[in-house]
Amino acid sequence: MISYGALLVAVTLLLTFGGLFQRTLEASTHRRGSFFNGFDAAAVGILVLFAGVRIGVGTDYSAYETAYALKVDSEDLAETVRVSDHDIGFAGLQFIGKAAGLEFGHFVFLVSALTVSISALAVWRLGTSPRIALWFYVAFATYLVPMNLIRQGLAMAFVLMFAGELQRRSRWSIIWASLAIVSHYSSAVAVVALVALRFAPDVKAKSLMVYFISGAAGLLALVSSGAIGPIAAYLNPRYADYAVFSEVTGGSGFGTVLSMVFRIALVLISAIVLGMDFGGRFNGHLALQVTVGALMLVGSSVILELARLDLYFFMAGIFLAERVVRSRKRALLPKLAVVVGAVTYYFTYVHSYGGLLPYAWAFA
Repeated sequence: MISYGALLVAVTLLLTFGGLFQRTLEASTHRRGSFFNGFDAAAVGILVLFAGVRIGVGTDYSAYETAYALKVDSEDLAETVRVSDHDIGFAGLQFIGKAAGLEFGHFVFLVSALTVSISALAVWRLGTSPRIALWFYVAFATYLVPMNLIRQGLAMAFVLMFAGELQRRSRWSIIWASLAIVSHYSSAVAVVALVALRFAPDVKAKSLMVYFISGAAGLLALVSSGAIGPIAAYLNPRYADYAVFSEVTGGSGFGTVLSMVFRIALVLISAIVLGMDFGGRFNGHLALQVTVGALMLVGSSVILELARLDLYFFMAGIFLAERVVRSRKRALLPKLAVVVGAVTYYFTYVHSYGGLLPYAWAFA
């Protein structure tokens, strides 16, 4: 736990120094803008190293290590894809790593560097206050997710880039969406949802609560009917097992309920600070995404793996929280609640999810 605490403190200090350095530059050059400087680079570098040099951290670490050793043919891409349990894009990346002679530890570093760097770039470009957004990227545990869910973490990074390019109406959005989907097929849900948001009306706080209640009822009925199984099986036969309620494992536990409450609380605080319309169309859509994520957590009470879909939608919370903290409205208590809640969420995630403890690294 101390390692993760030290990481959060180090990133906080470096991003703070980066902001102070930028203000100094602005004062001397009379130029405004979010300049990525050495302190910011150091913060991202630490995040890459911390994730990249880990050994045995994450409940899925050993499974990925075994798959890399036994199911990746360094001389035959087609065979690797055929026997792999992983999505085609990630299987291809494993093939590239092994063909290049990378040991599994080096491959983990490569994937971590890609995931963190792409995520940091996307967060920097999407955030109105990039350093604050980067801090919430860490504090909301989005950074920690790939330390366990390696494939999905990489897909989440691609989804972030897709969201940014989609906002700019860039053709690059197609590339990022494709990379996300082939890395983890579940990301197709997030891609479709983000595209649909472009046609969604403005969102009000009251309507969001109605959507949440009615959506929760409808989702529970859907997952209980067993209709999701065939769809999941079509994407990947392994996903069919995820889409079946198990009397042994059951649904999600109390920790997931608390996560859902945290998301709803973030939306409500955003409405208090930013206004009932969340301060504009874009912010309203961020709140809607967080609410959809909370709905996925409701569904996970029946099918546990639905909680994974929440991870895509909760990334919007990074930018919603950033806008709350940066709001000109004098609402110290709600803003403080978001920051304290984020830190609490971070340490709760470290303690309870993903097999992140104890932290071990290659230099031990």
